[in-house]
Amino acid sequence: MIFTENGAIVTEGGKIKGCCCEEVEATVFKFSDGVTPTELWRYNTLGYSAYTRQIIEDNNGRYAVLSNSSDNGSTHVAWLNSDGTLKFSYTYPKAGCRLEDVYASDPGYFRFRPIIDSDNNLVFLTYVTDDDSVVAKIDYTGETLLWDMSGLPISALWYALMSDVAVDPSGNVYLAMKYRRAGSDKAGIKMQSSDGAVLAELSSHSMLAGLNLAVDATSWWSGFTGDGPFCRYNHSGVLQSAHSPPFYGWTTLIKFDSSGDLVISDCVSNLYKYNTSMVSQWNTSFSHTVTQEIWDTALDSNDDVIVAVKDDGSYDGNLHKVLNSDGSVVWTVSTSDINHRIKSVAVDDDDDVFAVGSTKLYKIDGTDGSLIWSLDFGFNVYRVIIDSSGDILVCTARGIL
Repeated sequence: MIFTENGAIVTEGGKIKGCCCEEVEATVFKFSDGVTPTELWRYNTLGYSAYTRQIIEDNNGRYAVLSNSSDNGSTHVAWLNSDGTLKFSYTYPKAGCRLEDVYASDPGYFRFRPIIDSDNNLVFLTYVTDDDSVVAKIDYTGETLLWDMSGLPISALWYALMSDVAVDPSGNVYLAMKYRRAGSDKAGIKMQSSDGAVLAELSSHSMLAGLNLAVDATSWWSGFTGDGPFCRYNHSGVLQSAHSPPFYGWTTLIKFDSSGDLVISDCVSNLYKYNTSMVSQWNTSFSHTVTQEIWDTALDSNDDVIVAVKDDGSYDGNLHKVLNSDGSVVWTVSTSDINHRIKSVAVDDDDDVFAVGSTKLYKIDGTDGSLIWSLDFGFNVYRVIIDSSGDILVCTARGIL
């Protein structure tokens, strides 16, 4: 177990004391914030050989935790109550599935982020093979699978690979993907909330795959592989405009700020802001090599952007804060000094930054980038979120606690 003193975690040599006491498989920690973090609870997927990849808070202050099984390649969902007790668990029945934070392969880098819709149901993607992936929707109330769709059953299919998912205010599900059938290449589909029926399809541009997307109240935005366009569609999939911004290769993350403008990153380490008419507001290019890319972004209360950039060549990178107003860089933290790659970032109500990289969780002052505290779990940490109460939740790999 982890040693605490008056509720606060005790560390030795920069690592959490007690990190060699028992072996667990996949663990989620919840901490309250303070001068030092205080552990509130943990959840261990005991008896399930797994790697915890994703966590998301639902509309009722509970948490859906998604894990990979290292035994049979299945995807496991544990829905936790606010106190960390298990409400129910579900294992997706298709063998060979696995969640990937980033799956590096042609045509690009996939970020399988789960979504909670307005009815509190969970929508997630899981990867099967080089030619197939699955989208599934789980009913929170009935604790059952509502519907799913594999890429392979699509008629006359050559291959299908899903890479991003979003939902609109009505709960309809949108996918960025590439699939081919006789004489036609598609880059995305819209699926009905209730049963997953296909409502609309996006045509590919020059056989380019749809890599990522974002959906607002009126529009369906999609980025493509290669040097393809960035397109705006209506919710019926009718093209409204196509733009060719100076993206390097392809877009990787698309997020909206509070005014509805888009903050977009590409597959190296460039960041862009566009309004909804696709008029450029600014772009920022970080010092990079061809092996670097933006791994994650988060926006603070001023819509300033926290950017995690990794370098595959050196296993290092940087964490930046970028002003929303003009794209200028406020501060930079070298991740080679704080345990290399930053995989996930989140921002609290005070605009302080929480980041996980390799085995560590960091709290960083959002004003000047100084380190406030850090915790070393002794094994890989994959995801950090700040919940609606301002508490910190961290997903870790299986390891020794």
